[in-house]
Amino acid sequence: MAAVWYRARAELRRRWKATVGLALLIALVGAVVLTVVAGARRSASGFDRFLDMSLAADATIFYSDPARLAQVERLPQVEVVGRIVAPLFAPLPSGPEGRQFLIVAGPGGRFLGDVDRVRVVRGRAPDPDRPDELTVNEQVAADHRLAVGQQVTLRSFASEQFEALGANPEPAGPSVTARVVGVVRAPSDVADLTSEDLPAAYLTPAFYRAYGEAMATFDGVSRIRLRDGQADLAAFSEAANRIFADDTEFAIQPASAEVARVQDAIDVVVIGLLLFAAAAGLAGLVAVGQALGRWLSNAQPDEPTLAGLGMSRAERTAAAGLALAPAVLGGALLAGVGAALASPLMPISIARQAEPDPGFSLDSRVLGLGVVALVLVLGAFTIAAAWHRTRMTSSSEAPAPGPSRPSAVASAIAAAGLPPALTAGARMAFEPGRGRTAVPVRAGLAGVILGIASLAAVTVFVASQTALVGTPAHYGWNWDASVPGQGLGGGGPSVVDRHGADLAADPAVADLAAVSVSHIEIPGAYLHVVAFSDLKGSIEPTILEGRSPQGADEVVLGTATLRRFGRSVGASMESPGANGPITLRIVGRAAIPSLNTDAVADDGVVMTGEGAEGLATTQSHSELLVNWARGTDEEAARGALEERVGTVVTDKPPSDVVNLERIRAIPRALAVFFALLGVLAVGHTLVTAVRRRGRDLAVLKALGLGPGQVWAAVAWQASLVVIAGLALGVPIGVAAGRWAWTLVADGVGVVNRPEVPLVGLAALLPAALLIANVVAAFPAWAAARTRPALVLRAE
Repeated sequence: MAAVWYRARAELRRRWKATVGLALLIALVGAVVLTVVAGARRSASGFDRFLDMSLAADATIFYSDPARLAQVERLPQVEVVGRIVAPLFAPLPSGPEGRQFLIVAGPGGRFLGDVDRVRVVRGRAPDPDRPDELTVNEQVAADHRLAVGQQVTLRSFASEQFEALGANPEPAGPSVTARVVGVVRAPSDVADLTSEDLPAAYLTPAFYRAYGEAMATFDGVSRIRLRDGQADLAAFSEAANRIFADDTEFAIQPASAEVARVQDAIDVVVIGLLLFAAAAGLAGLVAVGQALGRWLSNAQPDEPTLAGLGMSRAERTAAAGLALAPAVLGGALLAGVGAALASPLMPISIARQAEPDPGFSLDSRVLGLGVVALVLVLGAFTIAAAWHRTRMTSSSEAPAPGPSRPSAVASAIAAAGLPPALTAGARMAFEPGRGRTAVPVRAGLAGVILGIASLAAVTVFVASQTALVGTPAHYGWNWDASVPGQGLGGGGPSVVDRHGADLAADPAVADLAAVSVSHIEIPGAYLHVVAFSDLKGSIEPTILEGRSPQGADEVVLGTATLRRFGRSVGASMESPGANGPITLRIVGRAAIPSLNTDAVADDGVVMTGEGAEGLATTQSHSELLVNWARGTDEEAARGALEERVGTVVTDKPPSDVVNLERIRAIPRALAVFFALLGVLAVGHTLVTAVRRRGRDLAVLKALGLGPGQVWAAVAWQASLVVIAGLALGVPIGVAAGRWAWTLVADGVGVVNRPEVPLVGLAALLPAALLIANVVAAFPAWAAARTRPALVLRAE
């Protein structure tokens, strides 16, 4: 045992710089992987923690008679009723055209207090007894360039003007100057930070007490927090429907859809982070493994001497393991410390918006298990590599190595009589050699293939993602433009009544359809419904399987909805209708369009307008969908339409497509990591080959090969490795990228059409060759300076 300790200490003293470098490499790789894994775990739970902190509502109810709320509060399922009152103000002079923010004030202080608390991002919470203090969410602050401390003048409509708001009267109510005291974020803002929904501002209960009676207000909304959350929703829904049985405006909107929308977006980020961690871990393991192998190989020439002095193979392996233990243990501990210090960088994207407690976070479970896993994995690899490298150090332990198998490619190049530099480069690229001159060419080639395949896969995936975003019909927007209906408090006739007949008579309009967006009740769920009614020509949803609905009893479901209910095209389902249960036949699968909502493409129902009218639905709104006639100048037609109807929407990706856009950087980061893996593999192979085959290069120079030819041999080695990697890696990567995109497209519920960008893939060849030859420059320069006499004399 003394010999083992002596040998380990000697190696550490002799090679302490290489050991420190190896520890830092382990620390860097480990810190990146642990930071991302801890960030993914933090992201996955962030929104649930935000909901708990905010005492978020479980449902929203809409009604016309606020007097019945007292009965709702007495229901056994109800914990808190937070009443929302929305005073109606004239648009502010600043901000994006067509965007106005919704200002709410809750009498009694239950809303924003006992239910739906907000998190203060900047500034402070308002004093509930001050009518002149205001908080805004981040969207309002960005739209209107509002900062904490800034004053805003609000021009209100008088209460008697409410019925005439559709005619856009001049505001006749009180004008109030309020000061912005804080920028806040509610759970609903997490989903809406990049949406076109109305952003929000919050007035105090004191404001309502001071001005509420004199202003036109929309007061038919309350937020409900249930005692047992969504478990009480069915019983609460039944009881509330009895209370508001004769209220034609009554509807219940569960919060589960909003929560699921945000959680789906976060799940995409979490999956992306985990994939990034896996890729970084794989790339790092290859880099660390090569560094460990190089450290051990540099000690290998001493192995026959140690064996001759009586050290057994087990003792020599133990000595190597002890010598590397400080690098492995120190690197793993530094990785844990680095991940803890980097924790404020996480979460990212929408998960960062959902995090209620940003900043430093010590995830002891991830960091503790990660450090232990690093030590165990790298320790096992070190022992296995050390045992492998001591297997043939003396004739008593193993037979002498036989001749290496020649490469068919190198033999063909030699037989063709091609230049000696090319022949030598081919042999160094594809023939591992034997004994002390052996080079891990297979491992290097595998690293290059993996790196190029990953680059090709990411190229296909990103191209498919770009094509999806650039082709609205692929995610359900199967028309040229939409004319949205009126928002909150709009009053007056619907958009169909106001503009339907005029647009149907317009020769620039080829197809026109009215579409209603509502919800239907299926046992166990409320489903988002899009119902089409053709007014001119025909407009249909994007059908992924089957056909569009044609009768009142036919429906088309989103991909996730089919999975949730365990149905398939051709099956049936029931929904409670106004006159009893209705059996609906599933005739297709579609990408559910996101109209004036934040729908997801894979969840929801498409019906005919006639079919939707016969079901028990929540409140709905209507829109007009337009397809331009062939040959129409679409830009001019859209401008003319905007002059006639106001707002025109030409594209609105559903939230799950937006989620893919949010993580666009992750595939690119994966590409960078795998490109780095390929560069490391090429660089390690070249450096090792030049060092171990110094004798071969010296012999070639002694036979007349000049320095330029030696340089060319190393350059040819790098180029041939890259060409072989491209030949094998690109087809593998294209297949992997198409498969990955198919999984994503089918999971999201959009048209599955992978894109193979031939130009981008073709660009990999010159780019890879350039990078390989840049990497080869230093080892080629070192090989060209080889002095044959010195090398051969040492041999």
